[in-house]
Amino acid sequence: MRIGGSSPYPNFSALQHFPGVELPPDFEPRNVDKRRTARIFKEAIATEPKHGCLAPLGDGKTCGKTAIKSHTVGLSRELAAIADHDNRVCGAKLKMSAMFDVGNGSFEDICVKQASAFPGFCNTHDTEIFRPIDDEPWNGSDQHKFLLAYRALCNELYAKFTNVESVMPASIRNAEAAVRDRLIEWNKGELLGLKESLRDKHSMDARLLAGDFQCDSHVVSHGVNFPLRVAGIFVPEFDYYDQCLYDLSNYSKPVHPVSVCTLTTKDDVLGIYVALDDTLELNKYMKSLRSVTRDDPRAFFAQSCFENFEQVYFSSVWWNSLRERHRIGIEARFESSGPGNRIHGMTLDPMFRFI
Repeated sequence: MRIGGSSPYPNFSALQHFPGVELPPDFEPRNVDKRRTARIFKEAIATEPKHGCLAPLGDGKTCGKTAIKSHTVGLSRELAAIADHDNRVCGAKLKMSAMFDVGNGSFEDICVKQASAFPGFCNTHDTEIFRPIDDEPWNGSDQHKFLLAYRALCNELYAKFTNVESVMPASIRNAEAAVRDRLIEWNKGELLGLKESLRDKHSMDARLLAGDFQCDSHVVSHGVNFPLRVAGIFVPEFDYYDQCLYDLSNYSKPVHPVSVCTLTTKDDVLGIYVALDDTLELNKYMKSLRSVTRDDPRAFFAQSCFENFEQVYFSSVWWNSLRERHRIGIEARFESSGPGNRIHGMTLDPMFRFI
């Protein structure tokens, strides 16, 4: 199964949901040897990839200079709009320790300076490349949409580098025998996912350098009080007519992703979908998307965010204002979704109408 996401840390409790990956019936993440976990963490940190700035220079080369912490979800424009008085937002638990933190909730308060941050670009390229979407007013241009998608893709690529080069090798070396073979199967999907993300990055690099920003996109207005912010990419297994588009367990057929990002303006919060390639499958997805977002666009967008992305952030004021049953329902949806275990029915869950 092609797996991985904007968190570089796999959720071991989800391993059982993937084809070819079966855990022993008595496996319990909370009971994993803490010393073993500490070794995995220590080795993963020590071997964390340092590819440097991912900005393209041409001829397949990248800048490579020391990268700063870039924000996939913009700090001043996006996260600041939903932060509380302590400059914190709510988001998924993405630290490595969360792999074994089962049953204690999916979300926590996060400092805005840490939320969605990844070492993707040097200061010069982070400023130069993304100035239009960080500092300039939204103008609806293909350039703005392309840059949002490009930054989300680079974050995904970094997460996959981290998984393949750091987390998974450390996990496999230190895993119990009963789990090791399953992790090796899991890693096959990680390697394929990395290969496909590199393919998409090289394609978008060439377009960025050429100034070719044309893309198939869809923009939805959510209103100024929309409480969620997100930036990520995912492969749509199904369209909104419940037609299968991609079988992620079929390694012989390439897949192509869609990016989903928010952008905050003075009087609106926009949800922006961008197809990262021109394929029949993505064309079908975008067509079905346009049909369902005519009604309940906020609810469909929110449902998609919690089903497909780990890097979704939201206002703590909004979260605490929800009824407990809605918070429980959203967390359950967040935990039970994902490749290989996604809720295939694309019908809107009524609880998302409260967003």
